[in-house]
Amino acid sequence: MGIELLAILGGFGLLGLLVMDLTLERQDTPWLFVCAIALAREVSDPLPSISAAGLAINGEDILLAVALLVVGGWVLRGIAVQVPQLLLIGALGLAMFSVLRGGAVYGLPGAINEARETLYFIAGALLGSFVPVGAEARRRLMRGWLFLAASLTALAVLRWGIVFAGLPFTGPWYETEFGGLRVLSSNGTLVITIAFLTLLPRTLRGIATDLERLLVAGFGATVLLLQHRSVWIVFVLGTAFMVVEYRKQMSRGVIMGAGVAMVVVGLTALTYLNVSELSDSATEADAASDTTWEWRVSGWGDLLDHGPEGVLEWGIGVPYGAGWNRSVSAGFDVDVPPHNFYLEMVLRIGVLGIGFILVAGIESARRLRAHELDVDDGYFNAVTMQVILLSQALYSIPYNLGMEQGLLLGLAIAIWADPLRREGKGMHVVAPNPAIVRR
Repeated sequence: MGIELLAILGGFGLLGLLVMDLTLERQDTPWLFVCAIALAREVSDPLPSISAAGLAINGEDILLAVALLVVGGWVLRGIAVQVPQLLLIGALGLAMFSVLRGGAVYGLPGAINEARETLYFIAGALLGSFVPVGAEARRRLMRGWLFLAASLTALAVLRWGIVFAGLPFTGPWYETEFGGLRVLSSNGTLVITIAFLTLLPRTLRGIATDLERLLVAGFGATVLLLQHRSVWIVFVLGTAFMVVEYRKQMSRGVIMGAGVAMVVVGLTALTYLNVSELSDSATEADAASDTTWEWRVSGWGDLLDHGPEGVLEWGIGVPYGAGWNRSVSAGFDVDVPPHNFYLEMVLRIGVLGIGFILVAGIESARRLRAHELDVDDGYFNAVTMQVILLSQALYSIPYNLGMEQGLLLGLAIAIWADPLRREGKGMHVVAPNPAIVRR
């Protein structure tokens, strides 16, 4: 494994023990670090890293290690664990087992590199599932997410200024085929979309502040201009769900204001969109691009044709490190992740692993449907979390999910599980500590 890697893992362990004590009273602290990493990833992709034993270790890897240590520490100090959390732990175990299997065949560095995104997502979900969800705690979490979304929006505006001013500061984020407007990744655009959706309940109920209404308008316009079609679908369906859910609480003024805002934003977007270019790019497979639907679907079919063999591999997956080599519709071979969260999970942690994750999400959505908060001020309430789960489920079809999306799945679990934990209900690995149970 290498003395350098062992030393780094030992350092992570010490850091995790320190952070665990710091976060027992403020379990939302790691949330802020994940948001910071998400912003850093958008600014600099890939993240700065150090090399050790064939691995490039970056800030997200550090968060992954610390998250697992912190969650393990919480559980070992008596925090109750609910069924969805147990399912996520099971999925994590399958992923780690797949890494070990792959390490024996393809080498540990290759297996770990391929497993990173999966581990980020599951660790984020476990971390988020233990955060406190009282009214004040939800406001803190909301402020952290809004700061992340506002920072990404400001970054998009800055990059648009660079592009349209013709300044020589463009980077890997610049894509000429979208008229210079697609300056953030789909993941960053999804973060902004979710920020828009989390503020929408307060806006529709007429209780949003002036700043929140301004952010809703700014986030909505930014999502439309960034031209990620898959995120547009999430944006439209999420908004429609919210409007239907809150239709009885909406005043006529709010309805008219929302209608005018949508018309203005739509006309503004159309001013900058090249509709014919979008139509062509949606139907043609470009040999230099991985953004077309045809390109992806043909690759998915090839991965399945040459994927798991036998009941065991379908059950627990092909080991990490096997690679993603496949032929696509444009007539060439690629070796990049499949751009489909569900397919990637089936191929690497099997039907059992993706089943664990799906059941955790579906059970949380079901519980949220009947859950009522003690104080519903519109911040990360049950309806919002249902919309977020639906949005991420749709987004997972053409893309993978990262640590920040895992956090939101975890938060959806925490919303309904927190009252049970406070009552000491659930599975305990060790005898519960009363100070932690009542926290």
